[in-house]
Amino acid sequence: MDLESAEGSALTVEFGLLGDLEVRVDGRLAEIGHVKQRSVLVALLAEQGRPVPVDRLIDRVWGERAPARARDTLYGYLSKLRQVLDIQREPGGYRLRADSVDLHRFRTLVEQARTQTDERALELFDEAIGLWRGPALAGLDSPWLAAFREELNVERVEAELDRTDLAIKLGRNVLPELRKAAAERPVDERLIGQLMLALHRAGNSAEALRHYEALRQRLADELGVDPGAPLRVLHEHILTANPAPTPRQLPAPQQWFTGRTTELAGVRGEGVTVIAGAGGVGKTALAVQWAHRHLDDYPDGQLYVNLRGFDPSGEPVTTGAALRGFLDALGEHGGQVSTARFRSLVAGKLLLILLDNARDTEQVAGLLPGTRSCAVLVTSRNRLPGLLADGAHLVPLDVLGGREARELLASRLGRARVAAEPGVVTELVGWCGGLPLALSIVAARARRHGPGPPVVRAGRRAGRVRARRPGRGRVRSEPAGGVLVVARRAERRGCGAVRVARAGSLRGHEPGRDRGPLRAAASADGVAGTGERAPGAAARRRSLPHARPRPAVRGGPRRGEHRGPAPVRGPSPAACRSRCVDAGTAPAAAGAGTL
Repeated sequence: MDLESAEGSALTVEFGLLGDLEVRVDGRLAEIGHVKQRSVLVALLAEQGRPVPVDRLIDRVWGERAPARARDTLYGYLSKLRQVLDIQREPGGYRLRADSVDLHRFRTLVEQARTQTDERALELFDEAIGLWRGPALAGLDSPWLAAFREELNVERVEAELDRTDLAIKLGRNVLPELRKAAAERPVDERLIGQLMLALHRAGNSAEALRHYEALRQRLADELGVDPGAPLRVLHEHILTANPAPTPRQLPAPQQWFTGRTTELAGVRGEGVTVIAGAGGVGKTALAVQWAHRHLDDYPDGQLYVNLRGFDPSGEPVTTGAALRGFLDALGEHGGQVSTARFRSLVAGKLLLILLDNARDTEQVAGLLPGTRSCAVLVTSRNRLPGLLADGAHLVPLDVLGGREARELLASRLGRARVAAEPGVVTELVGWCGGLPLALSIVAARARRHGPGPPVVRAGRRAGRVRARRPGRGRVRSEPAGGVLVVARRAERRGCGAVRVARAGSLRGHEPGRDRGPLRAAASADGVAGTGERAPGAAARRRSLPHARPRPAVRGGPRRGEHRGPAPVRGPSPAACRSRCVDAGTAPAAAGAGTL
């Protein structure tokens, strides 16, 4: 309703019935008078702009307790209200012009919501219910006002129940609000049915059945009746439904996992923990190891997905694809795939979720549960600042120290074998740069070949550098002096396990797509480079870039570029040239063969 101020400008008047009675003029609360005068205003607002006869107004304000001069008293109240409000006297009674009333807005929104579907309907219900500020018309009392207040509360409850039905259908987490409402209305069968259905879909059928039994007992004691047919059908459905499976998706832990005591202690058992570090540094191994050590803390299961955030062979896994896998693992085959549905299923559960190899915050945001009862481990080459800003805990992961690297080799090869060749072990640890993946490749090749002359001879043969023409064998589309060129030429010369590990640890410098240490291992699967030509003088003159350490993690790669595992501190360029190109690699190769 618009009135005019003293200066002639229009004033906006807003009326609030969904809570304490309010009148706001240009956003400021207006004084409407005492209780009976406010009751007159409510009686006019209830008619939505229609005239209200005087006798009806008297009945609504006083009921059977009207004073002797009720009509004169009513005229006095109306006269005061007309000083601030647009109230007109007509043949049919008094009419209040009110264009902005929260009750009318609420009813319009609810009507629109019931004609819409899914997300739009949910938005309309939320907007309508959000208009309520508390119990309607608090402090006003008369028989008519009490009945009107109860009518409004019924409209509110029905809108909330309709909204809950839709939210459950869309997979939203409604358990907290349903539990609160059920405590306030313990014999509302429709509400208890919604709570039972939400609990059942969340995998908590036992609690759903307990709520049914509590309602059945209360109805029998207080009213002598049983629950209605819809609730009995739902009860039977829960009894006969197949129990939801308990997901056990974790990969097997590494048999030779070594060290990382501080990092394991830094992982938190609730909320989100981000394990960040360079490629090949052991993030997944650490996360899986921690998860298996704490299986008993998560009896509702463990979910795992490799998001392939830095996989050069394909695109990263989408949120929808990951959610589909999670829903299937939780027994929810088919139906809508949404974060809301996933969060509803895991709400209140003690569940561990491992999101491996995440590229950025956006990729994992839709996979996070909405409850702290679930623990989430995220591994990534990036620190995922978006998650950290929301309270996630960071566990940075660096390369292994010398002692831990030796322990890893000893666990793979045996302490006696490692102790027999301490000099060779020191050399190999230095070449691997502390990367667990590189150390594992070295150990695997040494175990396969075992100690003995064949590998020693192969290493020695690798040291006999033969002349070749410069430029032959260069990998296409790579810089002439790039690390990949030098690393592959070193591989062709047959440096045994050392060439595999070193090529893997230096791949972080390679431009273009990320190939990673595993490809280095695959391309160097042969033992010796017999019959292959070694690099020529031109290749020997090229300088291998000095491998300086990057921080454990930084921001993502530039557009169109996938960085490989972060390099670790290595020898100087001159030392690299001598090791990777010159004949000086023979002793190291021979050492790998000795192991």
